[in-house]
Amino acid sequence: MRHFIFNMLVCSTGNIRATNKLFNQYYILMEGLKMLKTNSKQTTENVKRYIINHFSPEGYTETPPEEWHKIATFIIETFRSEKYYLIEDFKYYKNNELAAFIDWAQGLPSILDTCYFYNRSAIDDLGDILEETQEERNKHNESDAEQCLTRLIYKVLIMEVNKK
Repeated sequence: MRHFIFNMLVCSTGNIRATNKLFNQYYILMEGLKMLKTNSKQTTENVKRYIINHFSPEGYTETPPEEWHKIATFIIETFRSEKYYLIEDFKYYKNNELAAFIDWAQGLPSILDTCYFYNRSAIDDLGDILEETQEERNKHNESDAEQCLTRLIYKVLIMEVNKK
């Protein structure tokens, strides 16, 4: 992998001496970063576990789902029935279901604990999911972490619901 990156840098700069310096800086930087990417399989699994741990169907059904696919479907169906089902909803959110989901999550739905908007640190929750160090967590602000975490939750739920 190191050789491949070095060759790419040589091709883009055309200068081996400058490339070697740039490569060493890049490699040291990449070695220091241990966090997961938001689209990695491990991140998806961590978000799935996070959703399951923060899922509370009390008051919605007497027979709560226990399988992951059914939990994801139940959450999305609940969101759609509460926030995104009228023609006015589609017009208001300009057919952007994600925007409606973020708005719904900010309202603290009781089916899914999203207290990271108000009572918990979204930076800590997101950092746990992405397996970030404290230094990496310090790079986020609370608002960006809330948005990123909510988008990850929505993405994982929709991916599961859309599986056939």
